[in-house]
Amino acid sequence: MNTNKILVILIAVLVVLGGAFYFMRNDVPDTMDNTDTTVNTNNNTDTSASSGGVTTTTISTTTTYSTFAGPGQHCGGNTATAKTCIAGYQCKPEPGSKLPFGDVGGICMK
Repeated sequence: MNTNKILVILIAVLVVLGGAFYFMRNDVPDTMDNTDTTVNTNNNTDTSASSGGVTTTTISTTTTYSTFAGPGQHCGGNTATAKTCIAGYQCKPEPGSKLPFGDVGGICMK
């Protein structure tokens, strides 16, 4: 194997590894058409006495909810955070379910 072939193979391997590293380090968004999120943040403060003073601990919790459901995902229902289907899909009763569709929702189908 000559030096040029080894150099080309080495460069190709480095490019592939660099691309894999980039995608692992950076969040790649989903490819859904409609992406909208709601973020709820709860701040809880716990104050407790310690020797010689007061210690305050603040705990922040952030939960992200997507408002859209993709194909085969749960949608609808009688809740404040009910998801709607992405463009081109409709929320339909889950096949075989005997639960009331208006209360429990269904799944997104074409």
